[in-house]
Amino acid sequence: MKYVYLALLVVILVGSLSLSSCRLAYRAGQESNSHPDASNTQPGGATANQPPQARIISISPNEATQGDTVSFKGQATDADGTVKTYFWQSNIDGIISRVESFDFNMLSAGTHTISFMVVDNLGAKSEVVTSGVVINTPNASHSGSSSNGADLNKPPKAFIQSVSDDLAKPGDTIYFDGIGTDADGTVVAYRWRSSIDGTLSNLASFSTNELSEGRHIIYFLVIDNNGAQSDEIQYQVDINARR
Repeated sequence: MKYVYLALLVVILVGSLSLSSCRLAYRAGQESNSHPDASNTQPGGATANQPPQARIISISPNEATQGDTVSFKGQATDADGTVKTYFWQSNIDGIISRVESFDFNMLSAGTHTISFMVVDNLGAKSEVVTSGVVINTPNASHSGSSSNGADLNKPPKAFIQSVSDDLAKPGDTIYFDGIGTDADGTVVAYRWRSSIDGTLSNLASFSTNELSEGRHIIYFLVIDNNGAQSDEIQYQVDINARR
């Protein structure tokens, strides 16, 4: 009988030790699961969204005269999704395009740092890549007389004739109408831009429903056939969702 009791005692001790080991192993597993590892995963083991990549293939030419057409070529890839939005921006003129590649003839004179960035279908942003382009002022003088007494080119004048609404909600369509006059030539180019959204149009009159929420200073200027640029005039437009 004594040996039977000893055997029962051994069985109980072994079972208790095994149960303790199981509990320790379970707790260790729980603690391990509560701290995500360095791998790029989401809950449930799914791989996290990878950001897209943006690349500037070319800006051609990289030096031009104001009014010349400059070609911008970009490339965007996303390993686990699709690229949905493109942003090209100049440090002088603001946002200049929302497509992958485009031509543009409305860059202001100066040395531009051009930034390119894209966003994928899940909202992840690429790193911003940059390049440069120099836009020179046309050689034509804006006023005065030449050394032989001949009158030099006079700059044109710009006028904003009407803006259909200076207080609107996001998504509302606003109509802009401008004109330019030139005493000794003709107006050949127009430029509208926003202090928030950058370049808006190169037409004398246009409409848009894509102005971002906020207080916009709208700028308008014209350029004549000799490359002279008018003064830039301003108009304020408020886009307010709580209107």
